[in-house]
Amino acid sequence: MSTPDPPNWCAGSPSVWAMARLLADRVGADPGIGFPELRHVVGKQIGGELTFVTATAANHGRGVAWAARQFGCKAVVFVPVGTAAAAIEAIRAQGAVVEERGDGFDEVVGRDDGHHGVA
Repeated sequence: MSTPDPPNWCAGSPSVWAMARLLADRVGADPGIGFPELRHVVGKQIGGELTFVTATAANHGRGVAWAARQFGCKAVVFVPVGTAAAAIEAIRAQGAVVEERGDGFDEVVGRDDGHHGVA
């Protein structure tokens, strides 16, 4: 089975595309569904029940936070200690909880603190 191309509304962001595919699968929707339709279906079926968890040193966390907010989900984004304040604020502005952990990206990714969401 081949993977369909991303819909136009998420073609520029692999993070958003991956999240949309996961959510479409969870709610039984066509992966090529339009954004307003997917957002509506997800909001009705699972919106507040899902938390996306990711680690980032840059824009990936911002994209995950944005998409989670659009779909009515929560987001927790782990960043290395010392990440630029502007980057952290940009992620928080999208509604995510941001936690600084570890001295570098590899250490942040390697930690398991009990968050077991998706992203």
